[in-house]
Amino acid sequence: MKTKRIAALALAAALLLSCPGFTALASDGDFVIENGTLVSYHGPGGAVTIPAGVTAIGDEAFEYTEITSVNFPNSLTTIGWGAFMYCSGLTSVSIPNSVTSIGESAFEGCDNLQSVKLPVGLTVISKSLFFDCVKLTSVNIPSNVTEIGMCAFAHCFNLKSVALPEGLSFVGDDAFCETAIPEPIYILEGSVLCFVPASYTEFVIPETVNQVGGGAFDSCWGLKSVIIPDSVTSIGNFAFYGCVHLSSVHLPDSVVFIGYYAFYGCRSLSSINIPSGNIEIGMTAFSKTNINEPIISNDNSVLYYIPDSYHTFTVPDGIKKINGGAFDGCSELTSVTIPESVTSIGEYAFTDCVSLTSVKIPQGVTLINEGLFSYCINLKSITLPEGITSIGSFSFYQCIRLSSVSIPESVVSIGDLAFTECASLTAITIPENVASVGDSAFQDTGITSLYVTGSKTEFNQYAFDNCGVTIYAPEGSTAQVYARENGITFVATIASAVPNASAVYVNGKLISVEAYTIGGYNYFKLRDIAMALRGTEKQFEVGWNLENDAIGLRSNASYTPVGGELAVSGSEASITANLSAAKVYLDGAEVKLTAYIISGYNYFKLRDLGSALNFAVTWDGASYAVRIDTSAGYTG
Repeated sequence: MKTKRIAALALAAALLLSCPGFTALASDGDFVIENGTLVSYHGPGGAVTIPAGVTAIGDEAFEYTEITSVNFPNSLTTIGWGAFMYCSGLTSVSIPNSVTSIGESAFEGCDNLQSVKLPVGLTVISKSLFFDCVKLTSVNIPSNVTEIGMCAFAHCFNLKSVALPEGLSFVGDDAFCETAIPEPIYILEGSVLCFVPASYTEFVIPETVNQVGGGAFDSCWGLKSVIIPDSVTSIGNFAFYGCVHLSSVHLPDSVVFIGYYAFYGCRSLSSINIPSGNIEIGMTAFSKTNINEPIISNDNSVLYYIPDSYHTFTVPDGIKKINGGAFDGCSELTSVTIPESVTSIGEYAFTDCVSLTSVKIPQGVTLINEGLFSYCINLKSITLPEGITSIGSFSFYQCIRLSSVSIPESVVSIGDLAFTECASLTAITIPENVASVGDSAFQDTGITSLYVTGSKTEFNQYAFDNCGVTIYAPEGSTAQVYARENGITFVATIASAVPNASAVYVNGKLISVEAYTIGGYNYFKLRDIAMALRGTEKQFEVGWNLENDAIGLRSNASYTPVGGELAVSGSEASITANLSAAKVYLDGAEVKLTAYIISGYNYFKLRDLGSALNFAVTWDGASYAVRIDTSAGYTG
């Protein structure tokens, strides 16, 4: 919600006074008005008169304020989204006929609103416009209205009377859900059934109806039976949502569409037939029912539903698509086998499968859809095939035990909140082809190491919020810019190494070493330092740790030369340095040291070696020299 400080009001008032038709009132200081739009209100509440000349009320301008009444000017044409949301003091509203547009949720949650007068020029009743206005008892819809949006009057528990215009051609899902309207609502000459009161226990849909609207029977808790005639071709979203006593339904072959959540939560529904023709079924259409057999399309190509009683399931070979929400809430499912015939898995297909531990996605699948494995809290591993191009929003949301995931090279985008709250995920590699990483994609994960192989990946500001991450990416990449702008530690994976001419002394003796500056730090060849410290208190051996497949260091051991130590090329040209992926073990324990490979050799940050092996490293600015003292410990 936009807010402005009171200090800016003097300028705003001056601008408004210069506008034709604007009349200043005593209460003008309560408003922030910009170019005729009332942006926000900062007054004490009570009765409010909006200044003349205001043409629009901005989004959320009065949200949660303590106003008790509002007087609108005739200059007003637009009321924005959520403008008066949760203004509990409002009891009545009269909107002038100058208004032609009222945004979504404009009066949502005004729980004391009892009456409303809508403008005659209004053509659309927006989504959730009067949602949760629990004391609203009646409303007259203007004759020009052709559309009523989703949930427009939902949860208006005392709404008993609504006058609908003849020209009304569309009513959105759940527009009148949980109201007290006593009779069914039909539009378009009875061809669309929009609402059935919750009092019905049996209902015969008239043969004039060809469409059961979205949410038409939503929350008809007492409904036990319904007869659907052959005239019906479409059953909308949420049509029978929550009809907990509905025990059986026969769908005529005329039905070609069943919307999402159509029969969700019909806990007594134990059987349903699938019409014989080609049919489209929305996600989660049959979840939380008592149907105890899988539902598969008549041509055996689409898996629509799996009962939540299954512990394991093998998707039949030949299935091409797993419908959205097919396994939704299968809380006892521990494993699922998906055949290579499957090429599409819908949104939220496995959401809330809390016992599922691992999944292998077939090679033909190219999209990890929105919410696919969200809330799978025991999912530990996932195999994603090459060919996946997108990882959708919420796809692994709250998979708290997912400890590793390999993102295929083919992926080009990672959606908002894709891995949010995957607390066991500690490292991730973003392939070169990924163009964008969405809002909060890895927020609140355990990721401490982010590896970015490409130079042009764009990150949302909050992609790694609350992670404590270090980013490893090429020097000059967009990832480096992202790290700098967000205060994130950055380590270049591909960097320019500049020869360093600083003198180096070990216990006062000048030595010759090949050194480079990378990102402002001095890096030295590991074997040069081992050779230089040979015979001192801090000597160490360098070898290869076969057990851990890593560089092995052993303290207090004499270094064994391999040839080429302490040799200087004398070149002054910069050279490419690549971040080393090799782990380092000191006396058998892993130590975290940053190293680069330059011309086939490992170069380490001198101060990191000093810290690990406990020898002093100082900079002598007067002589432009690095001094190593093995008789002293490392002090930073």
